[in-house]
Amino acid sequence: MNLQNLSIKRKLMLITMLTSSLALVLSSVSFLIYDLMSFRRQLSQDLLAPGVKRTQLEQQVSGLARQEQLDVNRAQGITPPGPLRDEHQAVIQALQYRVS
Repeated sequence: MNLQNLSIKRKLMLITMLTSSLALVLSSVSFLIYDLMSFRRQLSQDLLAPGVKRTQLEQQVSGLARQEQLDVNRAQGITPPGPLRDEHQAVIQALQYRVS
C-alpha cells in the first residue's frame, strides 16, 4: 500500500482508524493492569488483615476446597440423556481441574 496513491479522504480515514485503535488498545491494557494491581492489593489486605488468625484462614481455605469437591461430586452425578453428556463432561473436567 503506497500512501502517495491514496486520496486525502482515505488518508484521513486511515489516520483516524489507527489513532482510535491505538487508544482502544492502550486503554484496555491500562484497565487490565489496574485490575491486576487492585486484585493483588485487595488479596494482600485480606491475608494480612489484623484479627485474622492463621488457623481461621486455613479453615476458610479448607472449607472452600470442600465446597469445590462437593460441586465436583454433584457435577459428576449429572447424567443427562443422550448427547448432552459430552457437553457436560467439559464442565466436570474443569471443576476437577480447579479442585486439584
